[in-house]
Amino acid sequence: MENKIPLPTDSIYKFYALFGLLVFVFCVGATIYISRSTNDLIFTSSIEYETLKTIEKPTTVEVAKREGIEKRVEVALADKTFFLRALGVIAALGMLTMAYGFLKWHREIQPIQDETARLQLAKLRHEVRALSENNSPE
Repeated sequence: MENKIPLPTDSIYKFYALFGLLVFVFCVGATIYISRSTNDLIFTSSIEYETLKTIEKPTTVEVAKREGIEKRVEVALADKTFFLRALGVIAALGMLTMAYGFLKWHREIQPIQDETARLQLAKLRHEVRALSENNSPE
């Protein structure tokens, strides 16, 4: 199996940042999914509920269906509220992890990498200059 997405393993802070971003994106997608599925359930149930409500003399089965629909909608709304709150907490933790990782990486790791790259460039320029001076025809 070939790894198509290279993971940043050179810095734990990069990992924190990207993991936090992944958690946040997952939470956004899950929030959209939960909202849509709950709305679909409510719309479907409301049509069935209104149909049962129009019956003048409902049987006990129809009354039980109507009460079941009411309970299903009530549970769906309670679940939606709980899941959205839980996802909000998880998303907040993801954002904190992401912010911590990006800030630590940007302030501590990246300046060192930039300085290392500058020094390597200066060293290479010095070596090229020395080589061109030694090999220049006199």
